[in-house]
Amino acid sequence: MTAIFLVTGPIFLLIALGFATARTGLLSRSDFAALGKFVVNLALPALLFLTLARRPLADTVNVPYMAAYLAGGVALVLLASRFLHRMAGLDVTGAAIAAMGMACPNSGFVGYPILLALYPDLAGTVLALNMAVENLAIIPLALFLAERGRHAGQEGAALKRAFSSLARSPLMLAIVAGALWSLAGLDLPALLIKPLDMLAAASGAASLLVIGGSLAQAGAGAFRRDALLVAAGKLVAHPVLAAVALAGFAALGFGIADERLRIALVVSAAMPIMGIYPLLAHRFGRETPAAVALVTTTALSLLTVNALFVFIEFARF
Repeated sequence: MTAIFLVTGPIFLLIALGFATARTGLLSRSDFAALGKFVVNLALPALLFLTLARRPLADTVNVPYMAAYLAGGVALVLLASRFLHRMAGLDVTGAAIAAMGMACPNSGFVGYPILLALYPDLAGTVLALNMAVENLAIIPLALFLAERGRHAGQEGAALKRAFSSLARSPLMLAIVAGALWSLAGLDLPALLIKPLDMLAAASGAASLLVIGGSLAQAGAGAFRRDALLVAAGKLVAHPVLAAVALAGFAALGFGIADERLRIALVVSAAMPIMGIYPLLAHRFGRETPAAVALVTTTALSLLTVNALFVFIEFARF
């Protein structure tokens, strides 16, 4: 039990520090916004580029991992969007945006620091694999469903809008650039490695401070019924479906041999909602419920992530 909290404790202490600096006014809302942009536009792209460019692409790409991660995410988007539309009364677009929140974890701001503490040698690779699947498949699927809700009968245009919004993302550009560099078989110049390493090293702590600041700025009013429903889908349904996908592929002889990668996949799925979720929801006019769900899920993850680690620890004995 002590080992579990030695892993997650520093993560949540940094979140608490971000919370405290926001509440005391040491950092303002605009300061946290700038810090978040730094992480998304510079620090995480540098980390993703280095992870892919430094080694042969075949050593990074893990098809069984990506297949299981994709299966769990796609299943959740399809099932949740249908459930939220039919049973919870959300319109098609609102249900798709909520389902995107359930299926897209905060791989960079929370998942990477936790995995860095758990498996330092795998954290960068897992981040790259997660973000590749999320940006190439899961997010476009959810955006397509949301666009289809607004433009019935225009599936082609909806799919084009979904991909065009991601094509300009620094994270996506870093993944593509890193993969191309790796395929080219080129060595990174020493002059380039040092600044990129410095940017990448800043991503973990800075991202956690941003999460803490967001929690402080939200207040107690963030806990609403719809947000709690999304949180349940993200923190419970997603890791469960990820585990089911792992078991299903293993039964078909397509399992992941490395136990650490299996744990990393489920832990990744159990992370709170990705930090850019309200930005993606903004174009559909759903930024407010998205922000509320993001903060609610992040706050509740302080409990659920530790509970997952306890469960994993006991399940191994």
